Amino acid sequence: MNIPNDSASAFVYGLCVGLNLDRKITEAEARAFLEFLRHEPSLLDSQFLTGQKAAIQKLLDKKELYRSDSERVAEIVFTTLGTSKKEQDAIDAPSLQFDAPMKGTIGFEGAKMVFTGEFNIGRHTAEEIALSLGAELLASTQLDSDYVVVGSIPSPAWKFGKFGTKVLRALELKQRGASVQIISEETFCSEVPDETMREYLKSTPSLKVEGFRIIRA
Repeated sequence: MNIPNDSASAFVYGLCVGLNLDRKITEAEARAFLEFLRHEPSLLDSQFLTGQKAAIQKLLDKKELYRSDSERVAEIVFTTLGTSKKEQDAIDAPSLQFDAPMKGTIGFEGAKMVFTGEFNIGRHTAEEIALSLGAELLASTQLDSDYVVVGSIPSPAWKFGKFGTKVLRALELKQRGASVQIISEETFCSEVPDETMREYLKSTPSLKVEGFRIIRA
């Protein structure tokens, strides 16, 4: 995410956040954005727009905007927000579709697992359970990840379909043919033996991150 370093940049950033609230930039919004910059040209020298000034000026010089021009405005907004068109397309899904492996098919021993989100049982508890069953924990989604486990307490950002970098990376890898599965906390817990679940709900040892891996402290 980009961080504004002055009031003008903060204003531009806030404007772009407002335009992108529904995850898309309409032609009317693109025209309004350019019209605003036409009346406030000093903003073109702000932190986020100075590198895009030439492209914006070309749009401002046009007498009529076409659909491709609106898409260019969208790219300017995405760049200001520190994302890309590809990333925006990946997070525009209205809801996250979990994989649903058959009961008893999740093998913990040697499985590379990534945990993300807020868990009802606590993320550290879930991670410690996975470790106790022989899984290897990764701090970020990698090409050889087997499972990305998503906590059941949704983030406020989910209402916009934004699921975070670990899930986005998993979705990207799946599109490229990787075998990583995105599973819910409920599915994860259903695969854990009852006695193991009871034991680790009592107390959770502290964990630490070492490189890409999460290990016991």
